[in-house]
Amino acid sequence: MKRLLFLLMFAGMGVFLHAQNIREDLEADVEGLGSVTLTQDERLDAILAGDFEREEVKASTGDKSTRKGKSDRALGYRIQVFWGGDKRADQQKAQQMANRARGLCPNLNTYVEFESPHWRTRVGDFKKHEDAERYLSKLRRLDKSTMIVRSAIYLSRTEDAKNEEE
Repeated sequence: MKRLLFLLMFAGMGVFLHAQNIREDLEADVEGLGSVTLTQDERLDAILAGDFEREEVKASTGDKSTRKGKSDRALGYRIQVFWGGDKRADQQKAQQMANRARGLCPNLNTYVEFESPHWRTRVGDFKKHEDAERYLSKLRRLDKSTMIVRSAIYLSRTEDAKNEEE
């Protein structure tokens, strides 16, 4: 029984190691079979190599509509005003909450995002928890479950909100 377990574990390691080298295997020139060229994001290489931290990869991805020209990202805080399911009604409610949040705090950015299986609406880009707390009571008017959450933020937008606030 121990031998069988050892053989299965050894075979599993071989498959895992082979999966890491699949790109090299595909791109290798084999005479008479043609060639393959793979083009992929360098983050995928980092994920396959295991050289990443989940928050870093998550912070480097995101909603393309809000990323335009804003590449300075960091881990900070946002205020979550809505968290729902995966239905169309939840998507509409998330958008409605974003519109209402814009009405209450027009100087803050709003983000409607889908992270499977939930739609959510978040507001602001705050470096410090204390900065987010200043807006929390105002945004709680939208929903009592409104809360501050740790999130990837746009650094350039934190400065924009500060300047508009002053």
